[in-house]
Amino acid sequence: MRGSSAHCSPHRPRASARLAIGAPSQGQGHRTSMAQIAADAIGVPLGVIDVTGGDTEATPFGVGTIASRALVNAGNATHRAGRLVREKIIDAASRRLGVPADSLDLSDGVVAAKAPGGPSMDLAELAGRAPLPGTPEPTDGRHGTEISETVHFRPPGFAVASRAHAAVVEVDEHTGAVEILHYAVVHDAGVIVNPMIAEGQVTGGIAQGIGGALYEEMVYGPDGQPRTGTYMDYLVPTSSEIPDLDMDELFTPSPMNDLGVKGLGEGGAIAPQAVLANAVEDALRPFGVVVRRGPLSPSRVRDLIRTPATPA
Repeated sequence: MRGSSAHCSPHRPRASARLAIGAPSQGQGHRTSMAQIAADAIGVPLGVIDVTGGDTEATPFGVGTIASRALVNAGNATHRAGRLVREKIIDAASRRLGVPADSLDLSDGVVAAKAPGGPSMDLAELAGRAPLPGTPEPTDGRHGTEISETVHFRPPGFAVASRAHAAVVEVDEHTGAVEILHYAVVHDAGVIVNPMIAEGQVTGGIAQGIGGALYEEMVYGPDGQPRTGTYMDYLVPTSSEIPDLDMDELFTPSPMNDLGVKGLGEGGAIAPQAVLANAVEDALRPFGVVVRRGPLSPSRVRDLIRTPATPA
């Protein structure tokens, strides 16, 4: 995602901030994590942030939620736009209150003097006032003060998660069934915005990786047409096939962006294929098995046992 925009649109009776980003959510929790970033950057409660993703009318720039880019690119664009909006809010409030901007602070949606007993103004009150001199009147029928910023962010380098996975498996040499007895992962995605969402993404990625390692395969007939056209034929893992995960985290902030975050999406999904292939190969070492492709379905495991690999 190359660019993102953030808009703070205070209005009565409730001040709100509209955040529009170029990365649509596919279940990654953008409406929570991006709202957290915006609320923290601006200095408003989380509940006043309304998030819209993937609306090209609001945000024309963006390449989607792919390749671990959403949090790194959209998140940092949100952070930078939020900080600029915060400056504008404090500046507007300083002119309303008649005090220097550097004497004010914005916290929890209230602009107040840093010194005790000084003047204050909440965003709803600021939004309800007429536009400041020199500010155009809104053309959409609304009245009050609207403050907005648009920021495009492109990272100077890659900021992707690191991870280490390990698995213990048991292979039934007669049926070819593979059972995962223990699965452990340690991942490092830099600064974590929302721990629950991060853990869910890693867990979901591991489940996807297990599917690719043991179950999922597109099969084509001699005519080139797919034979696995439904989920009756294309096998995906369920919660019954995913073991309890032993998970831990490291936190090494990325130097490539303001937030210190790293892309998390591939952190769980890529490693399981290699880990499980190595574990199955090790379990079947007495049979001279070398795993060169997946998925390791029971029939493929039985074929590996019946036909040991020839020395390279």
